This record gives sequence, structure tokens and C-alpha cells, in this order.
Amino acid sequence: MTEEMRAKLSCFIDDLIEHRLNQLEIDIYADKKKKLQYYSIDIDTKITCRTNNTFGLSILTQRVHFCVCPQTGFILLTRDDFDEYRDEDIEFTKKYSEIIQSVYLKKQKDSLYDIVDSSYVDLKLQRDSNIRKLIG
Repeated sequence: MTEEMRAKLSCFIDDLIEHRLNQLEIDIYADKKKKLQYYSIDIDTKITCRTNNTFGLSILTQRVHFCVCPQTGFILLTRDDFDEYRDEDIEFTKKYSEIIQSVYLKKQKDSLYDIVDSSYVDLKLQRDSNIRKLIG
């Protein structure tokens, strides 16, 4: 991977994480046969595109998919209906697998806190209501 490509790709992914975090679909999945772990980011660009398939014409929105595998150095960047970019760079993939993993864990933690907080609020409202019923 050239320095120019590394810089462009890093800038793109960093901007996605910084400015579009709530729109990202982040996933970590394993290939158990090869004992590899893949870290991916998907985003819906909201740009419509038309595709022809066996069922006729479909109008969909384009998705961008970024995936790294730190064990092999595999990098994949694709956009629907366009060519894909593939490369190998161990250093780059290790950096972004760690970033994706930390963002993934942060999003899971935030989701869990939201669930706990909303449950706590519901229980508190229910408790307050029950107290009012007992007093009134």
C-alpha cells in the first residue's frame, strides 16, 4: 500500500468514525476454519442507485463496506456497483482493527447503558406512581 493510499484511506475512515459514528454498522466476526478475525464498518450513503437483477429493476441505496483482518493484513473497501479496493498491510490493519474494536465495544456499552437507564427511569416512575397511590 502506498503512503498516499494509506493517508487517503485513514482520513476517510477516521472521518467516518468521528462524524458519522451513529450511522455506522460495526461488526467483528470470525472465520473459525481459518482462525481469522475480521473487523468491519458499513455505512449507508443514502445515494440511490439502480440495479438490474433477475427480478427486474431495483432502486436501492449504496453502501460502503470497509473490512480489515489483522492476522493476514487484508484490507477491503467496496461500494455497491463499483470496483473494490483490496490490499495487504499488516501495520494498517492492526491499527484499524484496534480502533474498530474499541468503537464497537463503546457502542455496545452505550447501548447497554441506554437500556439500563431507560429501565431505571421506568421503574422509578412506576415506584413514584405507586407511592402516590398509597398516599392519595
